[in-house]
Amino acid sequence: MLNVFRKWFPIRRRRHIQFRLTVTFLLILLPLVLVSWFAINKSKDIVYHLAVDRSKIAMSQALSNLDMTLQSMGEITSLVATDEQLLDILNKHKASITPEAIVDFAAMIKELSIVQSINPMVEDIAMYHSPSHMLLSTKYGGEPVTSADEQEWLSRMSRVSGADMMIISAHNREGMAQSLFSKRYKDGIVLLRTMDLYNADRSPYVLLMSLNMRKLQAEISSLLPSSNAAIYLQDEEGSVLLSSDPKESMLADIGEDAVRVTVQSENRGWNLTMIQPKQELFTETNVLKYYINAIIIISVLLALGISWVIYQSIASPIKRLVAGMKRLQSGDLDIKLSDPRQDEFGYLMRTFDQMAATQKNLIENIYEKELQIVSTELHVLQTQIQPHFLYNTLDSIYWTALNYDAEEISEMVLHLSKFFRLSLQKGAEEYTIEESIAHLESYIRIQQIRFMDSFDVEVYIQDEVRSIPILKLLLQPIVENAILHGLEGKQENGLLRIDCRLLDSDDVCISIEDNGPGVPKDRLMQVKSRLETIRTGRLKEWSMRAEDRKDMYGIQNVASRLKLVYGADGKLSIDSKEGHGTKVQLVFPPHSNHVESINRDKSASGMKEVAQ
Repeated sequence: MLNVFRKWFPIRRRRHIQFRLTVTFLLILLPLVLVSWFAINKSKDIVYHLAVDRSKIAMSQALSNLDMTLQSMGEITSLVATDEQLLDILNKHKASITPEAIVDFAAMIKELSIVQSINPMVEDIAMYHSPSHMLLSTKYGGEPVTSADEQEWLSRMSRVSGADMMIISAHNREGMAQSLFSKRYKDGIVLLRTMDLYNADRSPYVLLMSLNMRKLQAEISSLLPSSNAAIYLQDEEGSVLLSSDPKESMLADIGEDAVRVTVQSENRGWNLTMIQPKQELFTETNVLKYYINAIIIISVLLALGISWVIYQSIASPIKRLVAGMKRLQSGDLDIKLSDPRQDEFGYLMRTFDQMAATQKNLIENIYEKELQIVSTELHVLQTQIQPHFLYNTLDSIYWTALNYDAEEISEMVLHLSKFFRLSLQKGAEEYTIEESIAHLESYIRIQQIRFMDSFDVEVYIQDEVRSIPILKLLLQPIVENAILHGLEGKQENGLLRIDCRLLDSDDVCISIEDNGPGVPKDRLMQVKSRLETIRTGRLKEWSMRAEDRKDMYGIQNVASRLKLVYGADGKLSIDSKEGHGTKVQLVFPPHSNHVESINRDKSASGMKEVAQ
């Protein structure tokens, strides 16, 4: 992300305050914009799910009512089909239509009309008398069925239905004569049941009950949330039984812009489906979206305007301060930025003038104090090693006395005396590499006795480096770390290797390597980061940090001393792999009299450094 930003916005543009202020204000607005858009989309989801859930509840209730209606009608047809009085009348009359039959049929129609009035969802109840081929209807009266196809279909339906009630809809009327339904039950739903089931010699009497489609359509249409929505009642085969959309256009072409809600009847497998355009659901959220977008646009314009006003109010004093700092950086300590302003910029300019004057007064004597501080820091860093080592050695002698005889303690004390004799030799700040290695061998022998000779030592010194001077006690902390942290846990086959040689660049390279457990990756990254910070940091800052931080004391001490004496030429690196040991390398130039050399270099560049 940062690289993309730098690519599209060059460095020169990023330096302008106007640009930075504008970007800052826009970044402040960005979370608000994202939250607003997220809230709009979230509100749409909430509205959508609420509408779907609400529609499902209402449609489930309507479909349940329809199931109850059909169930009650089924019970009515069952009562009528088994009514003995009606069956006696039907069995009484044969093919001929006598006056008595007309009277009896009229009475039957009257009885059926009473049954029809009980349930308002029933539009017509008809009874087919097969011997006379008469269709007795509460709506159309008595009418003969003259078509052979109609007679054969009604007779077949009486045999097919058996004891169950059949539901005849527009899609399963195959074989029915067109005239029967075109006159009476066009596009309707008809309930059909055979009568006189328990009479083996019965004629095929059929009871037909048609539903009031207008009332059914009005009932399901009441579920529509808007005039643009449509609702469909479908049977278990997917055929439409009832619809608020006569052309069924929405059902045939449902796209992503429409919401479809479907509930299914548990008793009959019928489906009730409602389709509604999505835009109708999101009408109110769209209005809210327009308001939020308007607020966002206004906020962006205000951010641009405010950033411009702020830029105009601070551009002039900032430019003066930048120009003054450039002159001060170039060494012009007589710069004056006096300004009558009483705000923060006026205070900054007056403070800048005071700072330039103070710096001019201090620059003559501050450098010598810096040299004294550097020399003192070097001495402190070197002398801090001696008590640190003394405590560790005395501790080793103590534990050895508990576990071994007096000869080992005697040998440890002997080597300890050699170590201090070399350490305190005439207060010298430097040894040759050969003397420093001899010094280390006394310390290493003490540790070998302590750890019961669990590790060996290999030392190689190239002849060309033997007489090269090196800071006193520079190697001892690293060797101590290698023994205590690398070889302490080994019971046998431990190895400490010290290699001193010249590189092709004529720099001195001293390697200290052990075959211990190695340093964990996280810890190794931490150590490398600390060493890199010491290498690039200022001496005064890091002398304070070394005082405060107790971890990595030894290697930090060595790195700080290399930095103080050799500058960028002194390098300390560490490499380790878990399970394979650790290797530390010191690289520095083969100069002699390092302290005097750095003092001369510091003196030559001191004035310029303090000025900067």
